[in-house]
This record gives sequence, structure tokens and C-alpha cells, in this order.
Amino acid sequence: MKVVFAHLLNDYSGSPLILSSIIKGVRAKGYEVDLFTSGDNEGFLSNLDINYYHFPYRFFVNKYVRLIVFMSSQMILFLKMLWRYRNQKEIVFYVNTLLPFGAGLAGKILGKRVVYHIHEISMKPPSFKKLLKTFADKTADAAIYVSNNLMEMEALPNVKGKVVYNGISENFIVKATAKKTAKTDDKFRILMLCSLKDYKGVPEFVELAKRLPQYEFELVLNAAMTEIKDYFGIIPDFPNLTLFPVQKMSILFTKERIWFKLISSRNLD
Repeated sequence: MKVVFAHLLNDYSGSPLILSSIIKGVRAKGYEVDLFTSGDNEGFLSNLDINYYHFPYRFFVNKYVRLIVFMSSQMILFLKMLWRYRNQKEIVFYVNTLLPFGAGLAGKILGKRVVYHIHEISMKPPSFKKLLKTFADKTADAAIYVSNNLMEMEALPNVKGKVVYNGISENFIVKATAKKTAKTDDKFRILMLCSLKDYKGVPEFVELAKRLPQYEFELVLNAAMTEIKDYFGIIPDFPNLTLFPVQKMSILFTKERIWFKLISSRNLD
């Protein structure tokens, strides 16, 4: 049996982190694993003991360029998977997030079992989200949701769903408990790790830092410093706010800091 995974962008965000744990678990059970993901990117899906196949994709700030690049990437992904697995049997297609719909479409045409792992709540514009959900609903045999709330809000009407909560890897626990850090001061710190997107709550976090100068705020973003500068235009200059670019080892930040998860009000409409 072979499991073929598809994920759009390999980086250091949450969904590839969860997928890397799943892949390791599948490999531990003796299954062969293929992974289709973006090339020229380093992230949680890098350097796993699996077969890699890449397609071109990168994130663009301009939404029109981003849409063109995304649709092109899915056409390439669809054709690559359709050709590679046309004569292979006993294969499961595992589509991580709604985005790599080209994999689901290829699996449907080839008559393979297609499983979607759905993480998203926020996705704009609504018409784009509706399109991706339609592809998933028409091609998936099963869907995995990361919470009951997500399954209630984003259920695929024609697909059997199941809730599987995100877990913490054993490696993370071992490294976090082994890491020893010395307190340098008694300041109360608030930490948030997230992607560089409005709907993740970045503007709200910065506003909190502005309104609460008595606390220290640390924002670790899944982006290079050049992307952070492009996003903000002018980097917020508050003495109590520190911005960090993408980090490979988030454990270094989570020790002896307060974890803060901000849900943007834009998601509650």
C-alpha cells in the first residue's frame, strides 16, 4: 500500500507541521509514502524519509498574480499525479488542506480513495473558498477535520467526516522539556507565532502592543524579514514589541513565555 500526500506550500506553519507528524506515523507502519509539494522551499516537510515530487508554487502578495500562480500549480499537480499513478493500484491520495485540489481531482479520475485533511476556517474571497469546497465535496471519499467546530462550520455535504485533533509530536515534547533557559528579567511576555496574514490576527496583536506598553510582546512570523517589511510598509516601532522572521525551532520561543493565540474579529462575521 502506498499513501500519496499533497500539500501546497512547504514552510514552517501549522498545517505542514501536522502533516509531517502524520507522514512519520504512516512510514512507521510500513507504508510507502510519496509527497507532492512546492519546490525550492524549506519547511517541516523537508528531509523526511520519503519520495518527493515537486511542482512550482510560491506566495505572492498581489492577489491576481497569486491566483494565476496557484491555478497553474494545480494544473501541473493534476497532470503529474494523473500520469504517474495511471497504472498503479492500492494507492490512497491524502490531500492536506483544501488548497491542492488538483490532487483530489486526479485521484477521483483514477478511481483512487481520496482523503481530505481540512484545517481552514478563513479563506478569501468567499467565492474562492466555495470553489475549493466544491472540488473537495465532489472528489473526496472521506474528510478529516481538526475540530468539531470546524466540521460543523465547513462540513462537506456529500463526504463522511471525522474529527482528529492536532497533537504535539514526541520530538517537540522531548526538546521542550530538555531545553533550559535562564530568566533574564521579570517582565511579562506575550508570544504569538503565526503566518503573515491579516486573518491570523497580526494587526490586532500589534494594536495590543501599542495599547499595553506595560507588557512585552513577541511576534514570530512565518515569513522572511523582507516580506515582513513589505507587509507593514513601516515596521511598528514600539519599545515593547519585537518581530522575528521565520524560525526553525519554535521551542526556543515557547519556553518561559506566555503563549497567546489571537482570533481576529474578521473571522467571526
